[in-house]
Amino acid sequence: MWTRLLVCALLAVVALTCAQPASAETYLRKLSWSGYTWKVRLAKRENPGKNTWGDSTENVRVRSDGSLRLAITAGRRWRSVELAAVRPLGFGRYRWVVDTDLSNPSDVFALFVRDMAVSSASHGEQDIEFSRWSDPESAPGWFVSWGRTRKVFGAFPMTNRAPYVVQVTWRRGSVRFFMRDAGGTVLVDRTVHARSTGRLLYPRMSYWLLPGSSRDQPPAPVIVDSFHFTKR
Repeated sequence: MWTRLLVCALLAVVALTCAQPASAETYLRKLSWSGYTWKVRLAKRENPGKNTWGDSTENVRVRSDGSLRLAITAGRRWRSVELAAVRPLGFGRYRWVVDTDLSNPSDVFALFVRDMAVSSASHGEQDIEFSRWSDPESAPGWFVSWGRTRKVFGAFPMTNRAPYVVQVTWRRGSVRFFMRDAGGTVLVDRTVHARSTGRLLYPRMSYWLLPGSSRDQPPAPVIVDSFHFTKR
């Protein structure tokens, strides 16, 4: 069990450590959703996963009911998707409601807060991720805290009872990772030490193709009902 956990964690670490510096990312399209303006990443063969990142309405769009649809699209180039808020929100509770079963992810879906005051995601990012990292027996849920001098991570089990409430609460000196399902079952509740000035904290979302995963058909889209930020 511990060997599997460490292998999966190593894959996650490699994926994020090699991530594209945010200052080098390209964004052309913007959209309004859940009371905030978001920009959509556009790139070819960039990390994590050496993915092509698409900004079409097939990759991301706001549905008629106000929810957000994220999709990995197939074609000559398969395209993953990532969004970032256009303005920093600071210390507080970042709360998403996800209305898709995340109990058996084939690729990687991530909800996270990135500190743009540091140059690398591996030095200032707080993630809740959903992936089995190519190991069908590994846990599907992960929290990862990336700091300048230490990284803290852990796996947690999932249920198939969507919608889920996913929260990253970043206060001065600490980050709390919390998630519960539609039945009220708490899936993770962990607080870790984390340093930040709090001035340049941006919420982000990504849904990306895991290297080596099946190309028979694209994975099911992920539906995010809402996002809400509460200043703390």
